[in-house]
Amino acid sequence: MKSAIFNGLLDRRMSELRVQLVNAGVKYGTEEDRFHNFNREAEIQRISREKSLVGNMSKELVGVLDMVDNFGKVIPSEAEVDEKGGNVIKYMLLLEAMMKEDIYEAMDELTNIDSAAGVTGNTGTGENGSTGKTGANFSNYENELIKNYENELIEKMKRVSPKKRLMKVPYGHVATLKRSRKKRV
Repeated sequence: MKSAIFNGLLDRRMSELRVQLVNAGVKYGTEEDRFHNFNREAEIQRISREKSLVGNMSKELVGVLDMVDNFGKVIPSEAEVDEKGGNVIKYMLLLEAMMKEDIYEAMDELTNIDSAAGVTGNTGTGENGSTGKTGANFSNYENELIKNYENELIEKMKRVSPKKRLMKVPYGHVATLKRSRKKRV
């Protein structure tokens, strides 16, 4: 496939996804809760909303796998490929958004815990230094900000009781959390 054709397919897919996700949000979500249906389903099944979403996505994945397995015998229509592939992409985008929302909420909880404990400002570098999880896509200045923020979080977490430290935020994902938080600002 030539790059121009691929880029055209990509442009078409991205614009279709935007329209479809906005329409689905109106149909399945509310103004206050974009993931309303997944949250309700998770409550009913007593699982996380992420697991609820993955359960829904699995039927789409099975459809894609069936198309791939049968591709030599049956050639699917372009509409079938668009539908199944598009649905998997939409579920993955929704899963990413859900997980980021959880990260943002966890960061807000840590900030609230810090405020209640009276922890403010930069507390310096951590005992073991930075975990070195900065990314190549960031400038040196951004990497330095990330390292400083990571060290600050590590220091703050040391001041929080172990029980609260284990809330929603896995300790090893500090760098990922602060990058997401940084983009939000």
